[in-house]
Amino acid sequence: MPLRLLLLEDNPDDATLVGHSLAADAAGEFAITHAERLADALAQIRSGSFDVVLSDLGLPDSVGLDAVRAIAACAPGLPLVVLTGEDDEETGREAIRVGAEDYLVKGKSSGAMIARTLRYATERKRFEAGLRAANEALERRVAERTAALEAALVRLQESASRAHALTETASHAIIVAGQQSTIVEWNAAAERLFGYERSEVIGRPVTALIPERYRKRHLEGVARVQAGGERHVLGKTVQLRGLTKSGSEFPLELSLSAWETSEGTLFAAFIRDITERKRAEVALARQKDLYNTLSQTNQ
Repeated sequence: MPLRLLLLEDNPDDATLVGHSLAADAAGEFAITHAERLADALAQIRSGSFDVVLSDLGLPDSVGLDAVRAIAACAPGLPLVVLTGEDDEETGREAIRVGAEDYLVKGKSSGAMIARTLRYATERKRFEAGLRAANEALERRVAERTAALEAALVRLQESASRAHALTETASHAIIVAGQQSTIVEWNAAAERLFGYERSEVIGRPVTALIPERYRKRHLEGVARVQAGGERHVLGKTVQLRGLTKSGSEFPLELSLSAWETSEGTLFAAFIRDITERKRAEVALARQKDLYNTLSQTNQ
C-alpha cells in the first residue's frame, strides 16, 4: 500500500518535479496530495489521513520555519520532512529541533533520496509511537498496581498479621521505615531485589540501600521532615538508584506513603527494578541515532 504523502509546495513546477522524481525512482510507493498554502495543508491534515508530509519553507502564508512549527503542533505524530531551496545547515538543524524529521535541499536531492528520507521518517515515527504506547500502557499498569497496593496497605495497617501477609506476597519490594529512617519492615520481594535477608536489615538505616554519593541528600531530606518541613517525595513516583548487598547499583522506581501510628510516623516505600525499561530507552536512543546516521549518509 503506498504511503499517503502530503506535498506542501507553492511552486507548481517544483511540485510537478517532485512528483515526477518520485514516480521515476520510487514508482507506486507514494500517493501524493498537493497543497500550495499552509492553511490548506493544515485543513487537509485535520480532515484527512496522511503518513508523511514533505514541505517547502517559502510559502505564501508562512515565514521561515513557521510551517514546521504549525504542522508539528497540529499533528505531532505525523512525520515531516523539509524540502527547500535554502541550503543552510543552521536552518536544517533548527527545522529538526522544532519538529521536522529531516531537511533536504532542492536541486541536491534525487527522487531516490527523497523517497528514502520519507520512508526513514515514517518508520522512525512509527517505531517511536509504538514504543511510547507500550511505555504508557506499562506506566498505567504500574500506577494502577501501585495504587492498589497502597490502598491495601492503608486498609490493613492496623492489622499487623494481614499487612505482613500482603507485603510478603507482593511483587513490589516494600520497605517500611520509622521517622529516624530506620528499617522496621522488609518483605520477601525486597530480599530478592537487594540481596539482604530480613534479619540483616531490620534496625539498620535506609542509607545502607542508597549509593554513597546520594546519602547526604537523603539525610538532609530526613532532617527537613523531622523539622516539620515539606515532604518532597511523599505521594510521588520518583526514579532513584539502589545499592544491593553485593555493592552493585541498579535503577529503581519508588513510591512513598506515610501514616501516623502510636509510635510515630511510618514511611512505606514501594520499589520496583526498572533496569529493563532503562535498557529499552537506551535501545531507542541508539535506534534513533542509527536512523539519523543512515539518513545523513544517503544524502
